[in-house]
Amino acid sequence: MLMQVVRHWNIHRIRPSTGARCPAGVPDELFYFPVAPAVDCLMRDIPPLSDDILVSLSPPTTTADADFGEYLMYVCQQHQWEPPSSVTEAAALYRRLQPFV
Repeated sequence: MLMQVVRHWNIHRIRPSTGARCPAGVPDELFYFPVAPAVDCLMRDIPPLSDDILVSLSPPTTTADADFGEYLMYVCQQHQWEPPSSVTEAAALYRRLQPFV
């Protein structure tokens, strides 16, 4: 999937426009040659969220549709699947639920 995004980005054409800060043309070099010094954000330590931010967050929901969320909870109960407690467990539960959607 990510490589499809890369291919699409690298072949789309940027139209020239007055006052633009980027050059017109095909932006292939933007993906392959980032502006130095580039920062690899995937390898950075991310500090935990502060308490004031955590308090303002709403609790996670299963889906935007409450009825569909109840249906998914019903399926989990029928199969005795526990709610996930990590990202890995959530991904595994997502894969389990795919046949029921």
